[in-house]
Amino acid sequence: MGYYYVLDAGSNIARVNWTVSGGSFSLGSSQTSIPGGNFYGITVYWDNVKSTNGSTPQGKLTAEVYYSSGVSGVQSASYTQKIKSLNGVTPPSLTSKTSTNLDYGVQNITVLLGQKFYYPGQTTTGDKNLVTKYEWTLPEGWKSGTQTGVFTTSSESINITTNNVGTGTVKVRGVNQGAEFDKSGYSSISFTRKFGFTAYPTSVPFGKTQTNTFTTQLVKGMTYEWSTPSGWKINNGGNTKEGLELNSVSITSSVCPTDGIVKVRLKKNGEVSQWYNCPYKGISDPAITSTAAYQFEYSTLALDVASSSLSKATWSGTGIYVASGQGTAAPKVIFTKSGSVTVQAVVSLSGCSGVRTISKTFTVSPFRYLISGESVICYNGNYTISNVTVPSEVQLTWSYTNGKLEIQGGQSTKTVSVGIAPGKFGDEWIRLTASLGGQSAAVSKAIYAGYPTVTKVTGPSECTPKSRGEFYSESSL
Repeated sequence: MGYYYVLDAGSNIARVNWTVSGGSFSLGSSQTSIPGGNFYGITVYWDNVKSTNGSTPQGKLTAEVYYSSGVSGVQSASYTQKIKSLNGVTPPSLTSKTSTNLDYGVQNITVLLGQKFYYPGQTTTGDKNLVTKYEWTLPEGWKSGTQTGVFTTSSESINITTNNVGTGTVKVRGVNQGAEFDKSGYSSISFTRKFGFTAYPTSVPFGKTQTNTFTTQLVKGMTYEWSTPSGWKINNGGNTKEGLELNSVSITSSVCPTDGIVKVRLKKNGEVSQWYNCPYKGISDPAITSTAAYQFEYSTLALDVASSSLSKATWSGTGIYVASGQGTAAPKVIFTKSGSVTVQAVVSLSGCSGVRTISKTFTVSPFRYLISGESVICYNGNYTISNVTVPSEVQLTWSYTNGKLEIQGGQSTKTVSVGIAPGKFGDEWIRLTASLGGQSAAVSKAIYAGYPTVTKVTGPSECTPKSRGEFYSESSL
């Protein structure tokens, strides 16, 4: 729709340059300027200008006037036009006179805007323009009177009749009665159904067969359809028998790994509800345990899966070395790091497709090797690790720090023979480094290399002579 504007600029006008923002001078085009004409009036087609932060949409018409005589220079005049638009406007929130969590079965509800819905801004008299046309959208299968789906009314409140099982969202937006292409944003309200599981196991063990009862609340007149993972069995009755209120079933799980999802949905008169997943933990991982865990010592892991069911368990992890038993449920391992170490087992079961990765984090105690042997050596000595069983896979390296020793034998074993380097005497440290898989740890022992040095002689200060040149010490008199 075009609006006509007249320029009141007196006589002797030579030409007028017209420009417009938020509209155009030709319907369906983007013409926003007419230069050099002598039009005293002009028609403007305003755009569907968007409201920003609730502001009044508006456009602007400007005329640059050139006079043939009497007035020098260019005279400019402008006019700001408020535009009645819903573009960019959000209606007030929708509310319901009943709970949004509905019982199953046909329900009657009333949905309405929480307050009056106005166009943004005010009229020239300071009044507000009330929105008087609304477009409603209903969930599938719901109706308001005879209306379904998407429809328009003059009311900001409607009565709705649901179907038996449906859930969904009711939406509304304002429609500009003067320009029905101009519509506001949506306000919406969502409805759910009262339903849930009332009894179920905490979880179902991996790699084992177990029978459990799953129970939901009972909704009279509904048929229940249960869904279980592949290979699981519903024991009491089949699925979806008309008129059968099967809200509690016994289900036997399979040994084979699955997602563990048990779910149910309700049916009545051809209507089908959404699926409801049982909120339990699903398939629980089998436990992984370990004997005492020390860095660079043997430990034995144990996976809680029956040997008759296990096909293969592949073990790995940063800071772990599998010494033997790879592929079994009880490998012998060496932890090559202390502190927090995560072990992984990729498990496959006999007769089953797919694998499951199971993780366990252990706290590994620090390296505890101790070096035993003499603290002083005059010629040579032997030093050994005797407090632990040293795994054969661990690489051992003996060394010393001050250059006063020589390795004579036993390098790379748990017992080393050393001697004093020629002409070398004094304090020394003998050191053992254990390494495996890019990790290492070390232990040292302080020793003295060489003959003992007399630093002090103690005894009595006086003696008393006896016969034949013998003496008594002062302390014996």
